[in-house]
Amino acid sequence: MCRSSVDTLAVSCGVAVPSGMGTDTTPTSAERRLPPIVRAPVPVLLDTSSTAAPTSLRAPVLADLLPAAVVRLATTQHGLLTSSQLAMCGVSVAVAKRRVLTGRWRRPTRGVYDVASSSPLQLRPDARHRRAAALALLAFGGRATAVGFSALACHGVWGLPVHSPEVTCGSARSDRDGLRCREVSLTRSPVQVGAFRCAHPVDALAQALPRCSPRTALGMLDSALHRQVVTEEEVAEVRALLVGRRGAAGLAVVWALVDGRRESPLESWAYYDLDAAGLRPTDIQVRIVDASGVLVARGDIGFRLPDGSWLIVELNGREYHGVAVRDDTRRNAVVATERARVLDYWAEHLGVGGTMVRQVRDVLDRAGAWSAPVSERRRAG
Repeated sequence: MCRSSVDTLAVSCGVAVPSGMGTDTTPTSAERRLPPIVRAPVPVLLDTSSTAAPTSLRAPVLADLLPAAVVRLATTQHGLLTSSQLAMCGVSVAVAKRRVLTGRWRRPTRGVYDVASSSPLQLRPDARHRRAAALALLAFGGRATAVGFSALACHGVWGLPVHSPEVTCGSARSDRDGLRCREVSLTRSPVQVGAFRCAHPVDALAQALPRCSPRTALGMLDSALHRQVVTEEEVAEVRALLVGRRGAAGLAVVWALVDGRRESPLESWAYYDLDAAGLRPTDIQVRIVDASGVLVARGDIGFRLPDGSWLIVELNGREYHGVAVRDDTRRNAVVATERARVLDYWAEHLGVGGTMVRQVRDVLDRAGAWSAPVSERRRAG
């Protein structure tokens, strides 16, 4: 917690600031906007999601008579508070321990309390990764900086694999409770993401990618581009940083496939599976128009068939598309044009030997051929 946060909470709660508390003197924009503290008269569940962050992205915080400013702070920290932050507003260690014993709060690691009203398992994968990164940063405190996968989670990159939260602290620290403190070198200055300090996305990608399969790496790179975490020029910088690093050689196949137009890791993984099976698509985000030339829909992945029609592969999933139901109205509109055939798949259908690849191969074999990828035709021209 930065010094200004400590000062703000201390004044609001009417307590003295212990000497040496906090090191960063730069207030965040969120801290500058904090209204005066008021205490909730009774324990109340605050829906802190707001329009800026759906509930699946940010867990509601159980107020439990905490000052409103502390509830807001917990919200920015994904429902987590340190014992020192609680102490600043008069919540003693004994009270915190009692709430853990009664099940109202959880203590995921020494000195950090989870005051969220829901389990982390109820969050979407990207939100769980961000919460895990916040836990590591709060646990190690001081000048801890999120690195690797944890930094990418804070930056908003989707499609990360399961990983241990990881930070660097500027000095050797022992891992604890599944939280890693790594000694890493950074080529760029860390950046502030919300309440936390993180490695620059270029450094974070260079640290994480060598530990990924090519398929996972493609999903992460596509997501970083699509969500404007990095630019194409910065992707080239990442590739240059990886030259000679252990694990980097296995990513050679990935760089030619990276495309920020893909809107979810599911689309990236499906594209990788098709390409690995020798079925490189003609294009992605294919525009489907009706007889009048009016845009009906965009298809995730498309194969242009000899008769001029399209075989469209659509990916469905709650985690990255927001809903777990297929848009049948959109599908019917595409089929009605008689210009496309649509095949729908979920995550469980993917894989080089999965249902998607088998069915797409069957359709293409019957069609006899399909157009070369747009990128290859452009290079040939």
